[in-house]
Amino acid sequence: MFDLIDRFFPEDDPRSVKRWRRSVGAVSIVTFVGIGLLIFAATTGVPIGGRLAWAGDVDKKVSEAVKPLEQRMSKVETAVTETTSTTKILLAKLASDQIDQLIRRRCRASDPDEISYLSKEIRRYQDDYEASRGKPYPTPTCEEVGFREKVR
Repeated sequence: MFDLIDRFFPEDDPRSVKRWRRSVGAVSIVTFVGIGLLIFAATTGVPIGGRLAWAGDVDKKVSEAVKPLEQRMSKVETAVTETTSTTKILLAKLASDQIDQLIRRRCRASDPDEISYLSKEIRRYQDDYEASRGKPYPTPTCEEVGFREKVR
């Protein structure tokens, strides 16, 4: 074991000092050349290994790739907004038509159970109308829908 350690330190003999200096110089040169080759391979892209990607290059390429997607997303958001508003208008129209029909039926009805059922249905459609339009539906009276008799 001590022989191995003694090899790292030169003796007083000039030949062993010279040999030790050459060994240390050779190891230093090999180390620096090896590190230099690794840096060169990482930055220029050697076919065996990958290429080192700088953060600025990655950001630029990612932002260029994302731009078309962002434009498509904004178009989709616009279409969804337009569709949503159109759907709300259609739902409100359907609810108001159903309310008017149910009021006509309620005005004609004579059975208290049927009148109660129709009133609940009218209230349910009024809730749907208010949910889609954000304001309550102005419920017409029997006279406004063309009947002279009042609800019993």
